[in-house]
Amino acid sequence: MLCGRRHGLIVSSTRLVHFGPLPQELADKHRAVCTVDACFNLETVPGAAVKDIFRQAVDTYAATGFADEWRLHHQGGGTGYGSRTYKGGLESPEIVQDNQAFAWNPSITGTKSEDTIIAHPEGEEWLSTSADWPTIEAEWKGRKLRRPDILVR
Repeated sequence: MLCGRRHGLIVSSTRLVHFGPLPQELADKHRAVCTVDACFNLETVPGAAVKDIFRQAVDTYAATGFADEWRLHHQGGGTGYGSRTYKGGLESPEIVQDNQAFAWNPSITGTKSEDTIIAHPEGEEWLSTSADWPTIEAEWKGRKLRRPDILVR
């Protein structure tokens, strides 16, 4: 995990490196966590209730076979001038605002996916992508999203 600050805004991202052949179990977990990550990020649009986004992500954890993993680590949330302005949850009263920064970080034991976005009505703006990092494709409600894969060395 890496956090950086520019003009006061905190930007968070996570990248994973594995040395040696990647076990299939870890690859499967990473694909699942990237699906949850796609849910979080693609549902984060102005006007959306954070608790509704979170509920969909919890349901996605279950649909990918990892129902209780969301309970083991906070899932991220609104960000800005601190690493998290607030952490999302099933009871979060917040509503996503236009131009609001979010850093969701779903995790499944052994893997995690995280980047920072700005929510806009026309779609999310990605602030922390890595041009040369390997990616995998995650899908959420018919939309495809490239997410950072595990770098194997």
